[in-house]
Amino acid sequence: MPSIASAAAGAWSSTATWAGGVVPGNGDDVTIAHAVTLADARTIGRSGIASTVDLTIQIGASLTIQNGGTLTVRGSANFAGVLRIEGGGTYRFDASLAASPSTTSYALSPTSDAAGCRLELAGTSDTNRAVITSVRTNGGAKGWISGEAGLFVMSCDMNWYRISELGHHSTLRAITSAGYGARRYVFRNGVVEASVDRILASTGSSTDVLLENVLMLQSERFELGGSGMPDAGKQIVVNDSTFLCELWTPARAIEFRRSYFYNGLFASEDTAYCSVWLDNFVEKIGDGGGGMTMIEPGSGVVLDRTYMLQSNGSATNPHWVGWRTGAPARTILMRRWLFEAVSTTSADGDIVFAPNGVGRVLELEQCITVPNPAGQPGGALVNKGLSYPHSGTLRVRHCTVIARGLLGGLYLDENGENSANTVPECANNIAWSPVSAPGALVYRDAGSNATTGVGSGWGYNVFHNVTNPVTAENPKLGYEAALAGALVSGTLSGLTTDLDNEDPQFVDASRNLVQFGRTVGGYSGTDAAVRTSVLAALRARPNPADANYNAAVSIPALIDWVTAGFAPQNAALDSASDALVDGWRGAVVGVLSTPPSIGRRTSAGGAPLRSLTRSRLAGV
Repeated sequence: MPSIASAAAGAWSSTATWAGGVVPGNGDDVTIAHAVTLADARTIGRSGIASTVDLTIQIGASLTIQNGGTLTVRGSANFAGVLRIEGGGTYRFDASLAASPSTTSYALSPTSDAAGCRLELAGTSDTNRAVITSVRTNGGAKGWISGEAGLFVMSCDMNWYRISELGHHSTLRAITSAGYGARRYVFRNGVVEASVDRILASTGSSTDVLLENVLMLQSERFELGGSGMPDAGKQIVVNDSTFLCELWTPARAIEFRRSYFYNGLFASEDTAYCSVWLDNFVEKIGDGGGGMTMIEPGSGVVLDRTYMLQSNGSATNPHWVGWRTGAPARTILMRRWLFEAVSTTSADGDIVFAPNGVGRVLELEQCITVPNPAGQPGGALVNKGLSYPHSGTLRVRHCTVIARGLLGGLYLDENGENSANTVPECANNIAWSPVSAPGALVYRDAGSNATTGVGSGWGYNVFHNVTNPVTAENPKLGYEAALAGALVSGTLSGLTTDLDNEDPQFVDASRNLVQFGRTVGGYSGTDAAVRTSVLAALRARPNPADANYNAAVSIPALIDWVTAGFAPQNAALDSASDALVDGWRGAVVGVLSTPPSIGRRTSAGGAPLRSLTRSRLAGV
């Protein structure tokens, strides 16, 4: 079978482009040493074993697959120059004629550390995408983009692209050696589907990465970033993207905005943290376990404005959010998170687990447990004491929680509170129930140790329809009996500032994801049908051409609309909260969605919380 090399720059179809005037075709091994363009359908390669290389693009050379062009390669390809696929162009792996089609996986591999080694996917619209895919006839194996064995794509620019039917460990990696300087990887308006489990796993540190309007549809987990990445001054930014798979990251200083995470976002190393978290949606499907191992914030960073849905309709004890046990000491501030469960039997669940460890602090501020259409919560807002002894610190303020069953806001589990002052603050919260049912803002599962670890910052809480009766043993609404008795008997005199049986007079406490779909999205039908439509629209945000796209349905709009429904209108609450410090009550002030004190909050160390500035990569 012949080996054919380019002789000059030009069109693939021109005899003048190739040595000997022979245009390469099926069965040929091709080497490109010039700038070659392809605008029609061509097939090359020998259908050999996986290591057989049938296309080589040399340093300084390029291959551009133009609109209408399709290159089918029956073998692997190595490139040290530029491989560019334009809108309407397609690169196809084809193992269908190999001796063992199902186990012969061809690769597309960079072979140079030079800056000119580059992969470009340059589509122009949803109907004019650049495509990389695999031929699956005759059981042909999926191809893959290789970043293994020290091979690196030095830079990458993808826009309006589709990557489908690629196999295990499809990877783009950055160089690890400092001498090669900064690299940039840009992924915009992309669709990735069919079990690609690692399309970006960058192990280098001097690397900028931007994912924007990217839809990840693969069935396996997606890994983003690398250990110790990025260096100071570099960024990993994820904007307006949807991940319909588990997302794992070991990276630090990563930024997430307006993105949809299906079944969780997992920090895969103790050192992973984010520098921006704002306006995101998290769908959790599991029941029990330790919850998703949520990425933690960097110093002074707020995990801000998130809608989290537990979508497992049969969940009975769902565990939503957990943290890595070996992560370093830091303050985790979750602000303006809304939690809703689909299940009507999940009231005994635990939404957020407090992190364990010396110096580990969890602060929950302005969080809301949202009633589903059946009026059910997803469980206790926070569980402290899952691990023993539990030395982390918990603060809960200005949260609005549904108190149903034994649970509501804080669940202090068994003997977990072994360290003094581990819950120093529980203040300005609203505990309520949409139906008359036993409930508590705080439940303690160890009466003899009821006040261990409780600090002085308790009080100014509001209770409505929490029918945990007042008795000699339980002299205070809103608290489990043994805890209430101990607190009121002298430990915390500040609890006299609580308001018992005071209706907050919410604007509209029936607001949730389904009601948002009916009122704002314009959907009709059963609750399940409307919920499905809203989720489909949120997932479709990266692609306005998607049939499920709805301009009125976005993550920020959902958070704003539901939050505004829980604005208390009862002026009597002013005596509970305004008298304390900050002039606002519950999760919101009146009908406002942003309390006036937001700009004045400081981190545990007293430094101002980091403001969210425009990303340096946002304009790339």
